[in-house]
Formats: sequence, structure tokens, C-alpha cells
Amino acid sequence: MAVTKAILEKWMVEQKRHRLFDKQVQMARELGLNPGKLGKIDNHKQDHEKKSQKATRKR
Repeated sequence: MAVTKAILEKWMVEQKRHRLFDKQVQMARELGLNPGKLGKIDNHKQDHEKKSQKATRKR
């Protein structure tokens, strides 16, 4: 199955939207996930909360 430029463009847009690494997108593509549903593996909010908890503990 040939990967078209339009499909790759969708993956790139979703990667930027959800702030994912290249490896995460590569794994999702290999698993056959839908690029529109990558929010499930997006944990940006969780990472932010962890950072703020660490800052609170240092005080």
C-alpha cells in the first residue's frame, strides 16, 4: 500500500497538534491507528501537572 502525500500531511498536522514525538507517530502508523484519534496517546496535560507537582514539592 503506497503512502500518499495527503496521508503523510494528516499525520504531520496531528503530530504538531498533539505535540507527539516522531517515534510515537511512527508506532501509531505501524499499528494502523487513525491520525484523527491521536489524542488518546497525547499526555501533554499530564506532563504539565507532573512538572507543577515537582515544583510544589521543592518548596
